[in-house]
Amino acid sequence: TIYKHIASVYEEKGEYNKALEYYEKTLEIELNSLPLNHPSCAITCNNIGLAYHKKGEYDKALQYYEKTLAVELKSLPPTHRSLAITYNNIATAYDEKCAYEKALEYYGKTLEIELNSLPLDHASLATTYRSIASVYDENDDYDKALEYYEKMVEIELNSSSLDDVSLAITYNNIGLIYHKKGEYDKAIKYYEESLEIAVKALPSTHPSVATTCNNIALVYKEKGEYDKTLQ
Repeated sequence: TIYKHIASVYEEKGEYNKALEYYEKTLEIELNSLPLNHPSCAITCNNIGLAYHKKGEYDKALQYYEKTLAVELKSLPPTHRSLAITYNNIATAYDEKCAYEKALEYYGKTLEIELNSLPLDHASLATTYRSIASVYDENDDYDKALEYYEKMVEIELNSSSLDDVSLAITYNNIGLIYHKKGEYDKAIKYYEESLEIAVKALPSTHPSVATTCNNIALVYKEKGEYDKTLQ
């Protein structure tokens, strides 16, 4: 426990090598004093994975996330939230490695658990939809990206736990997809919806407001409507 606390403090300071040193000491004790499928071993392996993840050492992170998963699969029910979190961590590491098929595979496992264990308007579901949409976007599969962004919008419009800024960001992302597809009128529609929310929820000088205005201007420029662009 002491080693784990020390590791946690080093991690919060961004000193990941020192954090790993103490997490490894924690794990060594746990492996010698607890059953191999004990939840504490899974938590420590996950912490080590997260530290490697923050260092950008994704293969090492995956190695420890897989150790976490092995324990959880033996000790937890198949719809447990901890499993969803571990699947999400694995998916994120694959995403950052640009291994998009593997990322989608594990985001899919995350989503399956969340759909079976959470209310349909839960914020975690919206986050998973965004992650999946982002992967499809990176793969230029714009129609699939839009499908998942639209699922996000449905949650954000009906959830009391998500703020207006989140909805503005999602509308902006949908606008970006239509922009890439060359569907300029739809892009402008979603950019303007994003802007309408942003100007109410954020200070007028907030960078997000400027970014959305710039996105709208770029679409008008590509449409050849230069007066609108300058506006």
